[in-house]
Amino acid sequence: MGVERRSADSSSSSAATSQESEARLGEQRAQLLETKLSALDEDLNAIDDRLERSLRLFKQLVAMVPLTRQGRTRTVQYASAARERLKELYMSEQRLTCYKDVLELDLAIEYELGGHTTFSSHE
Repeated sequence: MGVERRSADSSSSSAATSQESEARLGEQRAQLLETKLSALDEDLNAIDDRLERSLRLFKQLVAMVPLTRQGRTRTVQYASAARERLKELYMSEQRLTCYKDVLELDLAIEYELGGHTTFSSHE
């Protein structure tokens, strides 16, 4: 039976190539995580703006004192809809914040494993 044995030179060069490809993949993964974190920051800023506008509308509706019964009914309906919108926006913000925290931890681990020291938190 002919079993070929690799020489020490070929196995060490394949190990070096493997380490280089892993390092490249780690860098690409870190760049991808940074891109996703930047996109999440933009999304969170947009949600914060919408949340602020909805909260302002809700507070204005609560402060209104309509003179007619029909006006009161409409104000309560609008306030109820604004409250639901606030709930949805808040839950969206919390979900994205949680996702961002996980990605930041993942990026920190990636930098630690890759030997990078230039991780900056996207807060």
